Formats: sequence, C-alpha cells, structure tokens
Amino acid sequence: MLAAASPDPEAVPTANERRVRDKSGLALLKHVASKPTARVTVRELCTRAANALQCYSPCFLMTPSSVADFLPKDLSFDLLIIDEASQMLTEEAIGSILRSKQIVVVGDQKQMPPTKYMQSTLHEVGEDEEKNESILDKSILCFEHFSRLNYHYRSADETLIQFSNHQFYEGELMIPPSHGADENLGLKFVDAEGVYQAGKGALANAKNPNPIEAEKLVELIIEEIRERPGSSLGVAGMNLRQAERGEELFQPEIDG
Repeated sequence: MLAAASPDPEAVPTANERRVRDKSGLALLKHVASKPTARVTVRELCTRAANALQCYSPCFLMTPSSVADFLPKDLSFDLLIIDEASQMLTEEAIGSILRSKQIVVVGDQKQMPPTKYMQSTLHEVGEDEEKNESILDKSILCFEHFSRLNYHYRSADETLIQFSNHQFYEGELMIPPSHGADENLGLKFVDAEGVYQAGKGALANAKNPNPIEAEKLVELIIEEIRERPGSSLGVAGMNLRQAERGEELFQPEIDG
C-alpha cells in the first residue's frame, strides 16, 4: 500500500547535477538521504527541493516562524489549517496565508489573547491602536461560515469545565458523564471568606494581600497531608505574594 501511494519518481521534479550545490528536487533528496552528514541546511533543502518534498509529503506541520524561515515564497498549498488561532498574532499568520488557496481557522475566543513578551518595547502602543489582535479575531470579521465544536473531551469530571461551560459557552458544551461521586476527582469550592487587601487604602497590605485565604489554604494543605500521606500535592497561588505568604505560614507547621 505504501509503495502504491508513493509518487512516480519520473514525475518528481529533479536536477541531477554533478556538484551538490547544483542538485535540486529529487536528486538533492536522494543525496541527503544517502549521506546524513551532507552539508545542506534545512533552509537549502526546502528551497531547492520544495516541490519534490511536497510530492512525498503533501502535508507540512510547521510553526509560523518555520514557514518564514524555511519555505520559499513561491511554494503554495491547497489548504492551510491554523490551529490555536486565538494565540497567533495576525502578522505571524500572513506568510502562511499568502502561500495557500484555502484557509481553515480553528480557535477559541474565550482563551487569553496572544502575547508579545519577546518583542521590543521601544514603541509605545497608543490607546487607539489595536493590541494583540489574533488571526482568529480578524477571521471572525471577514469569514462567512462558522462552526462551533460543542463536544468537550478533556475533562474526565464534569466539575472541571462546569463553570466555564455556563459562564462562557452558554451551557452548550457536551461533556462525557463523570465518574460519579468519587471525592478524589473533580473540583470542590471552599469559601475562605477572604478579603483582598493589596493596593491602596487603609486595608492595603502589599506583603500579605489576603491573610484569611492564606491561613485557610495552609489549613487545607495540612488536612490533605494527613488524609493522604502517600500522595503528592501541588499548590497554586493567585500571585507571587500570596504564594510566599502561604509558604511562610506552612513552614512552621512542618518544622513543628
């Protein structure tokens, strides 16, 4: 079956020259395959053997930066699928879009927008300028056809997605049945009745922004350790100061 699906070598573009730097297409692919140490970079290979590569591998799985770094401008595709589009800046997607005849954009508007941590901060963005607009945002403005995927499969217990389902997805997500009343699974809400005090004002406390919650957190940690001494435990704080305060309160408990 694999042999039958392989392209006809006679139909694959090639230029079998004597010097390696003059080889292209199938001839270059054969040379690199026969000599793994061949001094041909990925960029050179994709540029000089792009059409031959497509014959053997019509589907390319690449990041936006890889498309820009390795693929020649004249290489085109019948279909482009952009996954996690809510995390991709519009300018990152343009290079792939220009190489494609059709495009499918997959993403979730409820996710966090893309970030620009590694970009220069010399240019200050004005208030009227668009900030971190994703290719998903742009696509929604110009695309005519949309389809929502309603089946949620990642949560083994319904409580993990229940809040988001009702608050952000209008309760339309279809969730597989949970494992029942197993206390070891799912989420449990505990109201610590804490008060956030960080910031300005009479109640401000920069080093201990939510003392009541921190004390309740340590109480729950100790309870978990006693009930399940053989299990590991991960704790996440809402911010660094709260995490540090929780650690300060927890340390005397284990020292004692």
